Amino acid sequence: MSLKDDLMYPFGNPFKARVQQHETITALNNVLKLAKDKLRNANGEMEEILLSGGGGSTADDQIAKQSVELVEELLSYIDAKEERT
Repeated sequence: MSLKDDLMYPFGNPFKARVQQHETITALNNVLKLAKDKLRNANGEMEEILLSGGGGSTADDQIAKQSVELVEELLSYIDAKEERT
């Protein structure tokens, strides 16, 4: 950690810990893939499968929903709004 981080977060940076969680990174990657798939779909190309899915469209839909919810929670956390537990 830098001196600035040590002074701002003497007990560790909670934001950094939350962003570095595997679930958060996976969700951010999935939301990025969803946006890219939307662009591919608009151009008439095939879609890709999401990272944590087994294949079927219902599984992909559930993973997409979870990823979007997690990214929304992260954005709320960043904006210092209400945090869901």
